[in-house]
Amino acid sequence: MENTQPVSKARKRRGKARNVSPLTGYIPLNQLPIGETLTRKLIDKDILFSIVVGSPGSRRGVRLVSLESWEAYTKSLAKEQHKPAKGEPAKSK
Repeated sequence: MENTQPVSKARKRRGKARNVSPLTGYIPLNQLPIGETLTRKLIDKDILFSIVVGSPGSRRGVRLVSLESWEAYTKSLAKEQHKPAKGEPAKSK
């Protein structure tokens, strides 16, 4: 007689997932590589676009920042920081 014990399946964990889904286009505010204060200032200046997701009627929610606005902000910083200084000739490609 064979031993026919059921094989247990791995249980999926249900919890606060911290992985960023590339399909959503949004990232939780606390996962940005800058501080919360600076992030909120950029949101107030309409540099970063954000939404709050929560249950209807709840007082709290999760603030998500648009990856597209984050990318545009970092690209503008890169352009600004790589400008030639006054009096320096522009680099040719």
